Amino acid sequence: MRIGIIGGGAWGTALAQVAAAGGDVLLWAFEPEVVDAINADHVNPLFLAGVPLSPAIKATNDLGALAACEALLVVTPAQHMRRILGAAPVDARPLILCSKGIEAETMALMSEAATATCPGSCGPSSSSSPRWPTSTWGATGTCSGGSSPSATSRSSEAPR
Repeated sequence: MRIGIIGGGAWGTALAQVAAAGGDVLLWAFEPEVVDAINADHVNPLFLAGVPLSPAIKATNDLGALAACEALLVVTPAQHMRRILGAAPVDARPLILCSKGIEAETMALMSEAATATCPGSCGPSSSSSPRWPTSTWGATGTCSGGSSPSATSRSSEAPR
């Protein structure tokens, strides 16, 4: 299985290194110097200096190249995720959100922003929606009760 990683920062690069143990990885990075360093020297000196990377990791700054991947890990900054996903070839492939945070403008969680941007790939909210990996959601590809993680209610109370 070829895994695509959207986001070439420290977290995205670390996830790419782990995923490379299972096969080829295509890492999308915004910064051309990150793409060049990963492809030429198997390092990410800008975000993960001093860590040698697997030769199974290839980098690109072309989001369209991710169309060749069977699953995508999204590791973008929260404030840029919606825009980047809107330009990525997500289709109906599994989309695994690894970003954390809340959009400042909309107050949307990452799962909510992703579902709004690419409803054909995000979350098992109904029997007609695309499936998350079965290792995460069970054989049917849905959560118990058929609800999406983004559909759970959030309390208006402050955390204690």
